[in-house]
Amino acid sequence: MDNFTPKRLYRVLDLPGFRGFEDLVIRHGRAMLDDCKRDELSKDIFGLSYLETLILEHENSYESETAELDEYLAIPILDNLGLDFRNDYQKPLKCTKAFCRQAEYAIKFNQWTPEVVLGQEDVMADRLSRDAERWLAERHR
Repeated sequence: MDNFTPKRLYRVLDLPGFRGFEDLVIRHGRAMLDDCKRDELSKDIFGLSYLETLILEHENSYESETAELDEYLAIPILDNLGLDFRNDYQKPLKCTKAFCRQAEYAIKFNQWTPEVVLGQEDVMADRLSRDAERWLAERHR
């Protein structure tokens, strides 16, 4: 694990769709973890599906890979990335194993932040704006 210490832990349950998905898993069991709703939510929030992380696995290693066996192992890894995958009682979410790889990939390799999903900050627009300003400044030299 790297020495990255986030300033704030973002509760995954506060991201759009997660509380509803967690409720489905609680009501209908772990079979929901393999449902297409998982991949839909994963793509909406993290930008890629579980299957896509498997395809990208040869290029990247995942700390959370072993955590797929036990959600309790995933919690410290995800905390280190700045995401809180705990419920209201501080227990790991039942859906933690279904999303730990996608969350790790999105944060480490795509510079994903919860602010983008929560609408608090448009990181891509800021990046594009800075790139455009840099390009214009270089042209005027």
